[in-house]
Amino acid sequence: MRPPFVTAALLALTSPYPLVAQPTSTSRPLVTPKDYGRWERLVNPVLSANGEWVAVPINRVDRTAELRVYSLRTAADTTPVIAGEGRDPVFTEDSRWLAYRIGQSEAERTRLEKEKKPVRDGAGVRRLDTGATTTFTGIRRFAFGGSRYLALLEYGAERKGDPGDPDSAVQSADLIVRELVTGTEMRFGNVTDFAWQDSALFLAMTIETPDRAGNGIYLYTPRTGQLTVLDGSRERYRGLAWRKDGDDLAVLRSRDVNGWEQPTHEVRVWRGLAKTPRASRFDPRGAPGFPEGMRIAEHRVLSWSDDGQRVFFGIQEWFTKPDTTAKDSTRAQGGGDEPADVEVWHSSDQRIIPMQRVRKEQDRQATYLATGNLASGRFVRIGTDLQENVTLLEGQRHATETDGRPYRFENMFDTPRRDVWLVDLASGDRRKAVEGVWYFHGASPGGRYLLYFHDDRFHTYDITTGARADLTGKLAAIFVNQDADWPVRRQRRSWGVGGWLDKDAAVLLYDRHDVWAVKPDGTGGVRLTQGAADSVRHRMVRLDPEAKSFDPAKPLYLELYGEWTKRFGYGRLSLKGAAPQGAVRRLVFEERRISQLAKAKRAEVFTYVIDDFDDSPDVFAGGPELAGARQVTRTNPFQADYAWGRSELVDFACATGKPVQGALYYPAGYQAGRRYPMIVYVYERLSQGVHRYVVPDERSAYNITVFTQNGYFVLEPDIVYQDRRPGTSAVGCVEPAVQAVLAQGLVDSERVGLVGHSWGGYEASYIPTQTSIFATAVAGAALTNFFSMFGTVHWSGGFRETSHFETGQARTDVR
Repeated sequence: MRPPFVTAALLALTSPYPLVAQPTSTSRPLVTPKDYGRWERLVNPVLSANGEWVAVPINRVDRTAELRVYSLRTAADTTPVIAGEGRDPVFTEDSRWLAYRIGQSEAERTRLEKEKKPVRDGAGVRRLDTGATTTFTGIRRFAFGGSRYLALLEYGAERKGDPGDPDSAVQSADLIVRELVTGTEMRFGNVTDFAWQDSALFLAMTIETPDRAGNGIYLYTPRTGQLTVLDGSRERYRGLAWRKDGDDLAVLRSRDVNGWEQPTHEVRVWRGLAKTPRASRFDPRGAPGFPEGMRIAEHRVLSWSDDGQRVFFGIQEWFTKPDTTAKDSTRAQGGGDEPADVEVWHSSDQRIIPMQRVRKEQDRQATYLATGNLASGRFVRIGTDLQENVTLLEGQRHATETDGRPYRFENMFDTPRRDVWLVDLASGDRRKAVEGVWYFHGASPGGRYLLYFHDDRFHTYDITTGARADLTGKLAAIFVNQDADWPVRRQRRSWGVGGWLDKDAAVLLYDRHDVWAVKPDGTGGVRLTQGAADSVRHRMVRLDPEAKSFDPAKPLYLELYGEWTKRFGYGRLSLKGAAPQGAVRRLVFEERRISQLAKAKRAEVFTYVIDDFDDSPDVFAGGPELAGARQVTRTNPFQADYAWGRSELVDFACATGKPVQGALYYPAGYQAGRRYPMIVYVYERLSQGVHRYVVPDERSAYNITVFTQNGYFVLEPDIVYQDRRPGTSAVGCVEPAVQAVLAQGLVDSERVGLVGHSWGGYEASYIPTQTSIFATAVAGAALTNFFSMFGTVHWSGGFRETSHFETGQARTDVR
């Protein structure tokens, strides 16, 4: 992990050399701490579906924010509409409206908290063609209903919950339903939750009144104004779930049972609400096979099968209430003293006591996935272990569950190994599909194949036939990640999986540089890209977040990264079936960082972000060719008023002879011929960040821009590790990196400092014991005593620190 903030002043405190900003060769001033607050960070841009608008959230160092909305209709539209403290923008499907959250600046939040007033967000909605804007105060959540309505749920009165009933603190509040064009509003009281049906024909609401007499589930039809009570009782309703693209609704209704802690639930269902509604329920009391001593819990979101025949929910153990009438003799036996707390540690525990404490709330809400057939009432339990992963396959006829219990001991000392079980959701039958696999990559989008990586090769399991296939054993490529240097005893991870083609026609697999389309039955594969020739890494880009696979009839976009040039960009490839139709066309590929490629849902409009160390990130928009895109935003334009540094790559070889690189950042206002002090920041591999723009910020960790503004060169060298020799590996890379920079005559060899945090802190502690090239070193949260640390427990995660050594970055597994 990258660390918390340490200022350059810390280096000055430990160095015999003063930290003094160097004068610049121009009249432009340096950036000082009083200037930091105005600097802007660009957050993820959001495109409208028709590609005519882009909303760009901006966060500043002073913790203020705004939302900038740009028109992309013509190149002349360059002035954004600005919404102060705007966040989380959402466009309607017809791209005519924009809604957003209105937050509070840090200063305002602090003021409200000091005055013991609630800190509450608001919301805004804007008609894009006219600019008409309406704002609302005190809005907890909002959601569009199609392109015609907006629902806004206000904050309710603050409640103190009953510790034994977590849902007693649920807020009921007013819900506003606004027709966007007319501005007409309907208001409903005591609403705890709401959910739009996909086409916005209906809005479902759960209601909870203070005395629970008016509790129920209500259905509002906004086009007619009709309000229908679907169900009413003194119980609680939660977990509204509409079937995708349908008019079927499900909800959980609580049921208290004497003698048991917390309620169980029934699943209430209404089908065909647009025509002839039919109500039914799934009641665990009458469901064959429903386990004794368990309940349907509220902590898992309800969901539907595609065919509408099943609902999925979570179950968990149900505990009886303790007998509070029994006399407690503990205190009397202890002479009246308060009883001591006792922790019982047991060797059979899956997790040690500190981790159990840390994850207490997660454990309270953990559930086993289960399903109920609405027609037959048949119950099938899918999940059997709360610590394992359960996944529904496409079509919801099967599910998978991983099981690491047979390998629990060996998993403490190696990459976790698991069996994969296949569950038939109709019968509940389970069969072991894959045994003892280290890397399970899930099921194909069509639900037919399970994909896993084993013995340095990808394999599939065919659910329909039970056949297994080796996909990559005969292909002329290496799919195991040679750069993965954390300790493993048997299986390193692969380079990854890029996705699947439609209809499970092929799976897209990565080697170091290229993408392969491989048939899932093991009958062959073809390399789609040719990145190895010039060390350019190709990776798939998923432009449609809703698509589960890639359509081979449409152009495929790929992310490009030059391993040695540090060029970034995007390319495009056309397929004929599962084979490449020509080479990858490099659309944009530059010595700058190019990222966040996005496409409008219903238009051939693309956006991406470009930045460099001396060039603030900006959004560019254009057509499918990407090149020639126009700049839309202009963040931090005032940077031009200040002196700034630049960055470049440094090539060197570690002591082992392995060639690597480092990122070198120049002092702001650098003057040729002058020798400067240098800070060397170490972690693992860092040269890939050479084009990253770094906003100056006192609360940002080991800030490169702050260092360069204070007259320092900054070097971030790559470190590659020899097996079980982390310290000497770091020395063997860092020292040659420093020497490579010193050889250029840029840096004063007497004023070189070393900084690292966490794992880098260990390196910053160890390296100075082996070399005298550093005048000083700063080690933050350093790992320094490997003997004692091996037996400790992580301060916040609650896990044994043995994993840091056996399978983690300390790379000193015991053999």
